[in-house]
Parts: sequence; structure tokens; C-alpha cells
Amino acid sequence: MLFEELTNRTIKMAAKWQSVGFCHGVMNTDNMSILGLTIDYGPFAFMEHFDPKLICNHSDNEGRYRYEAQPEMCLFNLERLAESLSPFIPLERSMSFLNKNYWNSYNKEWESIMLMKLGLSAPNPKLVKSFWEVLEKTGGDFTNTFRTLSEVTKEG
Repeated sequence: MLFEELTNRTIKMAAKWQSVGFCHGVMNTDNMSILGLTIDYGPFAFMEHFDPKLICNHSDNEGRYRYEAQPEMCLFNLERLAESLSPFIPLERSMSFLNKNYWNSYNKEWESIMLMKLGLSAPNPKLVKSFWEVLEKTGGDFTNTFRTLSEVTKEG
């Protein structure tokens, strides 16, 4: 239950980061807490113009911690935690839980946040995907795009 709770907290944290354009520059395993949060923010940034490949750490030459890779890095770190907890929780059980649940749970959390941010009452994956593609192609300002959308009314 501890590992599952930590996984769920990590998923929620990563989805929230992605939804506000936050990029943590040093997501090493020692910078993630068992409370489902991170520490040592060192180099970090809030994305201005949308760029999924944003690297905010000047020493991250390969883009390991780039914006779009953050959910994957959280999974990597949870896998390392599962390994270190293996004397107490069978590794097969923790890894099975991650394999079955991580991406599905992450995607549901992210989609739920995006529904709220876009003012949608029902899931519309095609619209969300199209929105994200337009944001990427135009390099639109991440925060201001959502601010502007919040001013749209039914009347026009």
C-alpha cells in the first residue's frame, strides 16, 4: 500500500507539473521524496513558449530531464525505489504494479487536469491532442494561452 500510495502521489505531481509547464532540471533518484514530491530544485523553469524538448538544466546535454521526459523519469525513479524496497516488498509485485498502472493512471490524471484547464465537461482526446499540437507548432506562450482561453465565453 505504501508503494502504491507513493506511486499515485508521484503521478499526480508529474501531471500537475506538465499541466503548468514546470520543468524540474535535476530529477535524480535522490531528489525525489517518498512523500511523492521532489527536492533540490537547482535549475528549474516554468515554460514560456511551448517547447516539449525544453531543457532547463545547462548540464543536461542529452535532455534526460527535458519537459516531455519528466513523467518517464518519475517512472524510472519509482522503479529504482522498488528495487531498494525489494527486501520488504517483492520486486516482482512492485514492478508488476508499475507496469499495469503507471501510464494508465498518469494519462488519466493528466487528461483530467487538461479537461479542467480547457473548460471541457467530457473527455475529448482528439481536441486535447489537436490543442497540444497547435501549441507545439506555434510555440505559443504556455501560460498566456490558457489565460486567453479562460476569457472565452459561450457568446463568443
